This record gives sequence, structure tokens and C-alpha cells, in this order.
Amino acid sequence: MDVHTTMPAIERVLFLRKVPLFDELDPADLLPIAEVADEQLFADGDRLGNEGEMGDGLHVIVTGSVHVRSGGAAIAERGPGDVVGELSLITASPRMADLVADGDVRTIWITRRAFEGMVHDRPDVAIGVMRVLATRLGERVPEHQQR
Repeated sequence: MDVHTTMPAIERVLFLRKVPLFDELDPADLLPIAEVADEQLFADGDRLGNEGEMGDGLHVIVTGSVHVRSGGAAIAERGPGDVVGELSLITASPRMADLVADGDVRTIWITRRAFEGMVHDRPDVAIGVMRVLATRLGERVPEHQQR
């Protein structure tokens, strides 16, 4: 994994505004996060997180896709605009899945401290988190039970 800052903070703000987790926030509210967030680059097969480890941040996928696997079985695939690694932050529990780069992946990395500060200062972020989690729960329910 490489850490690079290729996007100016304002470009990160504009990108984060399109992410469902943050789309309710004003750019001024995202700027402090964008300024401390790192960009990370991963090659095919690199792990963004390992099942069983404590998460210390979350990734917002900018380019590429990430396989989410538990016990070696594929759970989901996430792409640009999706967030991965947030569950470990919310539950303060070890990661429930491996996060594996599928090809080249670029992410915006937000630390636990920055994320918790954002949720504390801006309850809108908590609503965004609930929306993402509800969507993910819906993905796990068999289609015939979603009625």
C-alpha cells in the first residue's frame, strides 16, 4: 500500500459529497475531514483490512473495486463511492471480513478519530451511516423475505 496525496483537499470534498455516507453534509463540514484524510493506493490482491483485526479507520473507494470476504467466501463487491471498514469502527469489534483489492484501487482513508469526531460534531453523518448499514442489511436478506 502506498500513501499519496494526488487530489487537493477541495477535490476530496467534492468527491465525498457524492458518497451516500456524507451527502447530507455541507462542503464546509467536509473540509476538515478532507484535509486530514490520506489517499491510499492498493495493487491487485492487496488487503485493505483483515478479518479479525481491529479497524482503525475506514476507506472510501475512489477508483477500482474491493472484494469483501468472510471465511474465504465472497460477501460483496464494493466500488467507487462505497465505504468499507466502517462496521469495525461503529461496533468497536474486530473486522468481520477481509477487504481485498480487485485490480488497482485508490481510496480516501479516514481514521477512527476523525470519523468519531465527525459523528460527534455532525449527527447528519450518523444518519448517513444508518442509511448505508440499512442498505447492507437489505443485501443480506433473501429476496423473497424483503416484502
